[in-house]
This record gives sequence, C-alpha cells and structure tokens, in this order.
Amino acid sequence: MTFSTRGALALSLLVALPAGQAMAQDSAVQHLGISQVFNNDWFGMPFGARFDRGRTGSYQASTVWGRDAWDGALPSDPFALMEYRFRGEIIAPDNLSAPAAGDRLYAPALYFGATTHFEVRGLEVALGADLAFLGDQTGLMGLHDTIHQTFGGTSVDLSNFMIEDGIYLNTTVEGAATARAVHQLADKLNIDMPICTVVADLTTGKTDVATALNALLSRSLKEE
Repeated sequence: MTFSTRGALALSLLVALPAGQAMAQDSAVQHLGISQVFNNDWFGMPFGARFDRGRTGSYQASTVWGRDAWDGALPSDPFALMEYRFRGEIIAPDNLSAPAAGDRLYAPALYFGATTHFEVRGLEVALGADLAFLGDQTGLMGLHDTIHQTFGGTSVDLSNFMIEDGIYLNTTVEGAATARAVHQLADKLNIDMPICTVVADLTTGKTDVATALNALLSRSLKEE
C-alpha cells in the first residue's frame, strides 16, 4: 500500500467516523468545528538549527460534534461532546544519516481515535481511545524523505533502524480542575487566590477581560 493510498484511507476514516456518529444519533447532533495542529522542528529557516530532534514532526486534525451548540462550557454528560481525530507523528534518532548505537529507533506512527469531553463538579474530563499503527507500514518515512529532499535536507532511510510494525490500542484518561473549581475551594478555605478569582469571574460573565487584567495589574507582587 503506497503512502497516497494510506493518506486517502486516513482522510476517509476521519470524515466517515463523525458522519456515522451523527447519523446514529438524533437530529440535534451538530458539527461544532475542526482543529488542526502541525509542528516540525526542521524548518528553522532562515534562523535556528536545521536538524531533526526527537519528536521531529507531527500533524493532527480533529472534528468535534455535540448534541448542543457550543456555549463555552463542557457538557455534564459523557458522549454529549465527541472529538474524532487523526494524528501522524514521527520520532527520530538524533542523527538521521548515521544513528548511534543505543539511540532511539525511528518510530513513525498513525493514530485514529475518538474522545469524549465533559465536566464533573468542576473537573474537566477526557476519556478516549486511539488505534495506533506503528512502523514501516505507515509509509511516513517516505513522506519524511520527500520533504527533506525537497528542501535540501538529509535523505531519510532508516529501514534498518526502525521499530517493528505493530497495531496497538492507546487509551486516554485525563482530568483537570478548572480555575472556577479551584476558586470555589479557595473561597471556602478563605484563601486569597486572585488569578483564580479573575478567571472564575471571566467564565461566569461577572467581568470583562479589560477589567480583569486591570485588577491583576493593580495588585502588588506580595499579594500573590
């Protein structure tokens, strides 16, 4: 299977997953948005170091669907807000031309997954899973080599210094306390936490950004 075929398959899955979810739910399900994140350490041109580092490059595209229109707050029910994502990533040894023995192996990876985001008592929760395809089967080394050849970089051929092909299930379980929850706890304990107070006021609409910034800037450092 060539990289172009894999790429087409990846994009097809990226579109088909949320579409299938939307069809399976009632008509209230709606598309909330798309996000893309791209990073590459080699392109320091015209400034910076032009060489690959450990996490040499990645690209992620996500599409988000929800039962209700986005109002700035996470829903309280799991699966009411769903993120479907595709991610490609390359982890490389320090030297692409002559990797040192014992250095990290070349590790290309493709991920296809879904995550639900919701809030429970001020705790932002993310639960999800990704199917991860690793190794030469991803075809990412060919893309890496093409990019380097196009922009005058070192050719990439690490077939003998690469992790083995594999398919794995990667799970995500995350929880983060929001500033509002921290503010509520601090308030109960009678602890002054101005930054959390300002963020809580912003998220609840009690103040605007300009007023909030002025409130922080007017405080002395000792009060923090």
